[in-house]
Amino acid sequence: SEAALRDSEERYRRLAEHSKDVIWTLDLASLRFTYVSPAVERTRGFTPAEVMAQPMEAAMTPASALLVRAMLADHLNRLAAGDASALSGMAEVEQPCKDGGSVWTEVVTTYGVNPRSGILEVHGVTRDITERRASQERIAYLAEHDTLTGLPNRALVTDRLSQALASARREGHGVALLYIDLDRFKPVN
Repeated sequence: SEAALRDSEERYRRLAEHSKDVIWTLDLASLRFTYVSPAVERTRGFTPAEVMAQPMEAAMTPASALLVRAMLADHLNRLAAGDASALSGMAEVEQPCKDGGSVWTEVVTTYGVNPRSGILEVHGVTRDITERRASQERIAYLAEHDTLTGLPNRALVTDRLSQALASARREGHGVALLYIDLDRFKPVN
């Protein structure tokens, strides 16, 4: 059984250390990482030892750190109330890189008690989604802008006009709209 345990441990270590995703464990009492897989170096440029030496907030931009703190508090309150759905979570987090840039990541978490220490921990998997977010932003931009000129298209103008009219009704002020019709512009466009 000891050999089977060693084999199992070695198999899971290889999985963690060769995954493209960053696998990590966070101690909730100290808010420090107790394990970070080597993939963090490919994703953010920091070694696992550097990440574990820093507080949790150093692994995120300030805005993302506020979001994560609020999510942790919410999950802990729900767990204390016996809500089993709080045992896992997911968030999109912006993380700083060693080169000064940043990377967007999707973080999936599971809360659990360490069987050896009895301490509540967060186990997580972090995946780089920077390209996916850039694609989504580009699609959203193209949905509201002309591809040739980059100017707002009819959908964006209609949306902004609706917002302006609603604001004018709420606040009791007027709205002006300038409409220009250019003869034979369509062939030029």
